[in-house]
Amino acid sequence: MKFIFTSEPEQLCEVRDRIRRFLEPLPLEETERYLVLMGIDEACSNIIRHAYNNTPGKRITVELRCRNREFHCRLRDYGTPADPSRFRVREMNDGEPGGMGYHLLHHAFDAVDYQPQKRGTELLLKRRLADADDQYSIPDYSPAT
Repeated sequence: MKFIFTSEPEQLCEVRDRIRRFLEPLPLEETERYLVLMGIDEACSNIIRHAYNNTPGKRITVELRCRNREFHCRLRDYGTPADPSRFRVREMNDGEPGGMGYHLLHHAFDAVDYQPQKRGTELLLKRRLADADDQYSIPDYSPAT
């Protein structure tokens, strides 16, 4: 599945709904599904806030797929790339706001690959799926073109 939305926070409700529908048939516990959903939502919020500096109308592409027993999410923006060496990671028990996105993404996904591009950023998120038993059927989903 592939879709594009624009950098307005009010768009995130529809983004979450689309991702939720994609995740429904996958062999994930409800808490795992929620964690994946919130991780992607956090990444999208960070794109709006940091890459686009809260400027509305900017393009964000979301690609979701399952392949070889893995869930893949690709987020692509064309804003200002962040310097990964400057990511603010704070301790979990620190009462200050911000800096929790790193923990959330690395807890929700097995692989988090932040790739600055000539223009913008590509974020690749991967999560292994549990071995399916007879109750699950996981087709390979490729991004729509």
